[in-house]
Amino acid sequence: MSDPSDRSKPMASFRRRVSGNFGIRIAGLGLQFLGSVLIARLLGVEALGVYTFAFTCVVITGILMSLGMEQLSVRELPRFIARGQTGLLRGFLTLQFALITLISVIIASVLLWLEGSGRMVFPIAAGWIVAGMVVHALILNVAAVLAGFQRVVQSQLMETLLRQVLFLSVLGLAVYLGFELGAPEVFGLSVMVGLMVLVCMVILAWRVLAELPPDQHQSGQAQNRRQLIPRVWLAASLPLLVMAFANQMQTNLDVLMLGVLAEAADVGRYRVASRGADLMLIANGVAVQVLGPMLARALAHESAEKGRMEGQQLITQSAQLAALLGGGVFAVLTLGAGYYMAIFGADFLSAAPALRILVAAQMVGILCGPGSVILVTMGRERLVLLVALTALAVNVVLNLTLIPVFGIMGAASATFVAVIFLQGMLMVCVLRTSGFDPTLLALWRRRGAPRHQG
Repeated sequence: MSDPSDRSKPMASFRRRVSGNFGIRIAGLGLQFLGSVLIARLLGVEALGVYTFAFTCVVITGILMSLGMEQLSVRELPRFIARGQTGLLRGFLTLQFALITLISVIIASVLLWLEGSGRMVFPIAAGWIVAGMVVHALILNVAAVLAGFQRVVQSQLMETLLRQVLFLSVLGLAVYLGFELGAPEVFGLSVMVGLMVLVCMVILAWRVLAELPPDQHQSGQAQNRRQLIPRVWLAASLPLLVMAFANQMQTNLDVLMLGVLAEAADVGRYRVASRGADLMLIANGVAVQVLGPMLARALAHESAEKGRMEGQQLITQSAQLAALLGGGVFAVLTLGAGYYMAIFGADFLSAAPALRILVAAQMVGILCGPGSVILVTMGRERLVLLVALTALAVNVVLNLTLIPVFGIMGAASATFVAVIFLQGMLMVCVLRTSGFDPTLLALWRRRGAPRHQG
């Protein structure tokens, strides 16, 4: 019979990492909130809409640049480390960042050609948009590598806290010096700050990589040689790419559709509301980000039974923390939606009802549990992909139908239905195919189960 103290060690590690990560994310969110208020008041509703639309395009495009290797690295790197396969790990990273370089050159060439030939006019210069895409893609991928190295807290310290401190400092200095700032200038400052943070993250990842032991499956000079199996990795990463793209589109489709079907001012108002609803995801996001690598390592345990037991404990801890923290944010934003929107200015108050709808959608999603992470970690990314694409199709149809009639309330309602459909279907898939329970019901079952004496 296993020692209870052994089973408690992963839980203690999980809680420690989540609490550290959560503290960093809360501090970063506070700074991000100050920056959002400053940008909203500085730019106004319409210019904020232009900035938001451009930044959303950058975020979505940045997901594509590694062809899904970013998502795959969170699952594969802990396995390489646990098995002593340093050669495969180095080969994986080589392919991952080579793909980013190649795709960045292709996208940059196309966008600069479109702008130079006059075939497309960008609200912000194409050069800045390309730079934003590349920096964002690299930050996402280096953060995923650090997560795979079990350096989530250090990564978040730089990505969430340092980035916000630098951006607020640079933006505040520009305002103090009297520079005239519009959407293009604020976007450019954001890209430059992102580049500085990226350099710090790369240095950390490089140091961790240098400390890894030689490959245990090779000998002599071959111990540090890169091993490449691109067909296998791309076969696994491409479904993850489509899934991540579908998830990003699911998250940002309302903003994109408003940018196409409505006015820039509507985009600005709605973006402030959606960022408020994103506060709901801080609890879920922190727990899930820690859960992924730890669940992958648990499932790689020599004893399958012990690995699954440890995995369920991690999942339940994640669901419990996300529901507890998310519920608090839900109550505050539901009751104080008007006060929250008023902070950004009187022009944003009309989006308070949309904020309440979006917050309710995120709360239901949190209660459904971390279904996507569980399925991807277990290698069932194709099932997640099918569900995500179906939910995205539902979201597109609803946005096209509701936005022209109801404006931002239509966008919020479409998101509400799509989020519940997506998270509910993922929860059902986990329950039926994995043997895990992603909800809080697992906690109640465990408490109600009879205890056996060893």
